[in-house]
Amino acid sequence: MSPLAWVLRCLALAATLASPVFAQAPTQERLTEMQAQFDHEGDPIRKAKSLAHLGDAQFEVARQQTAAGDFAGALGTFQRYRDDAKSASAALKSTGADAERKPGGYKQLQIHVRKGIREVEQTMVAAPAEERDGFENIRRDLVNVERELIDLLFPRQPAKNGKGKPKG
Repeated sequence: MSPLAWVLRCLALAATLASPVFAQAPTQERLTEMQAQFDHEGDPIRKAKSLAHLGDAQFEVARQQTAAGDFAGALGTFQRYRDDAKSASAALKSTGADAERKPGGYKQLQIHVRKGIREVEQTMVAAPAEERDGFENIRRDLVNVERELIDLLFPRQPAKNGKGKPKG
């Protein structure tokens, strides 16, 4: 087989795999089902861990909405993600578990919230200037959730004075 023929076959395969038949984009029905499972999850650790799957699906939907120019829809999707992240964080905190000693759930949630911040920031760049304030508010809320989680995971961080050096 010539190198050109091989490249053409690889391109044909890539095009086939990228077709809508093979795409695993979440449908609205699947997203609704995942949301219901998240909302009814009683175990705070499983709830926090399940946000990774739900959040990834929400991010995919938001990307599709952004690509279609539906920034209001993307904003709504990110608002739901923010609310879900806050809900998972509150559920974890309500257990009273020591996140430093037993980080299960806390760590996964913090990592995914960090990913959510990046997703919102990428959408903000694409959004028209008049629609960026809503995305900025969501980004700010997610940053606050992430900071709380980091403080719970690493409570013994040295306090910093104005010069950035530990007090002492």
